[in-house]
Amino acid sequence: MRIEWATICKEIRETETGWDLLGVNQDTALVIGDLPTEIVIPLAVCIAARFDELGQEGNAHEVRCVVVGPDLSKVAANTERIRLEAPAGSHYEGWEGRLILPFAVAVPVTEGTFSFDVSADDSEAISLPYAMRLAPPMPE
Repeated sequence: MRIEWATICKEIRETETGWDLLGVNQDTALVIGDLPTEIVIPLAVCIAARFDELGQEGNAHEVRCVVVGPDLSKVAANTERIRLEAPAGSHYEGWEGRLILPFAVAVPVTEGTFSFDVSADDSEAISLPYAMRLAPPMPE
């Protein structure tokens, strides 16, 4: 199992047929006014796995997002345990199935560049840069 792609979004909405990803490839947040202590960043993660890896008894997988802050320290993390099922029917040997997993990580409001490192099981992490900028409060 591996992460095929991941993207930071403005919003993710569940629909009858899957997920609507709004504002994909977000790489900057501008925080204006009275500062919250943290903001929640939504991510969409595409997981790819061979069909023979899916649906095996006790075959749960971990998808992780570790956030490294501007000072290079770990500032947030989220782990989801998922169990993927192979769809019914026959499959060609070696073919992969895919799943879009909505994910969210709460990060502290701090000016600077963050790195969202997304991985599954022991796969190599995908890094997504994200810059947070602070703006002065709006005049009254």
